[in-house]
Amino acid sequence: MAFFRRYMSRRQGIGLYRIKRIALIIAVLLFLFTVPNCFASLPGVSSPRFDTSDSLRQTSRKNMTMVTGRIFSLNKDLPLPWANVFVQGTNEGTFSDEEGGFSLQVPKNTTLVISHVGYLTTRIKIGLGGDYEIKLRQGVFHIPLPVVSEENRLKSSITRSPKRTVRTSNDEYEILEQMPNFVYGGFAGLALDIKQKTLAYTEDSAERGRVNLGFTISATTDVTDFYILQGNSPELNAAAESIIRRIRGWIPGKQRGKPVDVRVSMVVVFE
Repeated sequence: MAFFRRYMSRRQGIGLYRIKRIALIIAVLLFLFTVPNCFASLPGVSSPRFDTSDSLRQTSRKNMTMVTGRIFSLNKDLPLPWANVFVQGTNEGTFSDEEGGFSLQVPKNTTLVISHVGYLTTRIKIGLGGDYEIKLRQGVFHIPLPVVSEENRLKSSITRSPKRTVRTSNDEYEILEQMPNFVYGGFAGLALDIKQKTLAYTEDSAERGRVNLGFTISATTDVTDFYILQGNSPELNAAAESIIRRIRGWIPGKQRGKPVDVRVSMVVVFE
């Protein structure tokens, strides 16, 4: 009988031990799940976030908001199709449709970057979402002609702009913002062509100097809207414009493969 009482007492002790272990495990789990949320609700304290390439996908839905809008040309007040719209510091974005419209789910209180070839890149601070009307201002993009020696040999080269990749909700695409170029050898070939034409001019003229002129390379490769940015001689100004007008072989700027007008500037040297 004494043996039976000792046996039952030992079993009860083991049962209590197991119950205490289970209770301890439950308490630890409750602590881990509830304490971080308690700290996150305190002023000035936020839960930790991890900065990765998929940061938007890791952001909880309650911290996301929907942004819609239309993008226009400030100078022409026309819709801008195929403009790139992406979240600053990420690879998440989209592009505007043919009417300039777009929609994108983004984190609250973030910054959108809007870009389009031929226009100045714009950044918009987004709060809790909403509908935006965004107007991009046309820019003047300088064509960096390589330096050509008197023997018509290139003394320097140009560097092409890198491409940037943005991920949409379904696939990946490149931000295809292609600046105007020249068919016959790129800007190096353009520099040689201009050099030959300026040498032909200076053979019959004593005028020497530099002319910085601006113009538009249209989607149809026409050159229009000439204006002088810097030039001290009316004769050289007219000669520089005449030389650019006679150049054939322009490649228009493109936005996602679509030809667009781009305002450019260039320095023509007469020596």
